[in-house]
Amino acid sequence: MSDVGPGDRGFTLAEVLIALAISALSLVVLLQILGSAGRRVSDARSMAIAASLGPSLIDGSGAFFPLQPGHYEGQFELEGFRWQATVKDLNDAPSPTLRLVPRAIETKVIWGNGSDEEAVAFETVRLVDAMP
Repeated sequence: MSDVGPGDRGFTLAEVLIALAISALSLVVLLQILGSAGRRVSDARSMAIAASLGPSLIDGSGAFFPLQPGHYEGQFELEGFRWQATVKDLNDAPSPTLRLVPRAIETKVIWGNGSDEEAVAFETVRLVDAMP
């Protein structure tokens, strides 16, 4: 047996419970921080994918959608991402003698659902053959 002196008491039940409460609170805060960091990484990944799909959509205009005035929509092969495009004439009164006409192309890459829906938009101007 060991001798326990007056200075070798140990911790009281109240001290142990307070230490456990502080540890549990710290763990909850740490898990919340890690959870929000995981969501931010996922959001950044989706934004990077959308940022690469947008220019591809504009570069492929004519293949994804016609370069005629109108509104077009579609799905990317990558699940969860879709697109919208609007083509507008920049000339109010197109000339029948001009072969090339400027058209504004506005595209939007959309991902997420409902209130979590996010989008990134791209715009450009293309000269399009008015007399195919």
